[in-house]
Amino acid sequence: AQLPRGVTVSPLAGADRRAREIIRRHLGTLADVRTDVVAALSTLLTQDGVLIRVDDGVVADRPIQLVNILNSTVPLMAMRRVLIVAGARSAVQLLLCDHTQTTQAPVLSCEVVETIVGPGASVEFYDLEESNPATRRLRAFYARQEADSRLRVVSSTLSCGTTRNTFRIDADRPGADTRLYGMAIAD
Repeated sequence: AQLPRGVTVSPLAGADRRAREIIRRHLGTLADVRTDVVAALSTLLTQDGVLIRVDDGVVADRPIQLVNILNSTVPLMAMRRVLIVAGARSAVQLLLCDHTQTTQAPVLSCEVVETIVGPGASVEFYDLEESNPATRRLRAFYARQEADSRLRVVSSTLSCGTTRNTFRIDADRPGADTRLYGMAIAD
């Protein structure tokens, strides 16, 4: 109810008819399960995920934040998929945060993000990890940019156990602009 009109955040499972068509058209088209072990593992074991859709011409007036809080007293494996579809001339800022709360049990966090940036669209993707030393985090970020699109990715690791971030961007269209930034604090 608080999202701007033309911006939808919904689960992949149980999505409405329009969202199901978008999911069918885009999910799994960028992540290569033959060459990327993270994509293969995620495809095999993920039961649900999130679709973030921004309609053509819609400019979200504030960032959208997704927070993953991992908290378990027994070993935990969290498998997630995120599909971002930004329509033509749209703009959106996304903040995805990962936090583990306890050090009692090991955690494996595996996430695949597929991002479709439409013609003339702008997507800013901020990733913030603050996890404990018992956490193993694998993320594969895939994007396809259309003509005159803009993609900004900022990945920040404040604390963690072991983290692997992979970025694969298809920006082979006229005027596509990609900026990748990263920061990690070692202790």
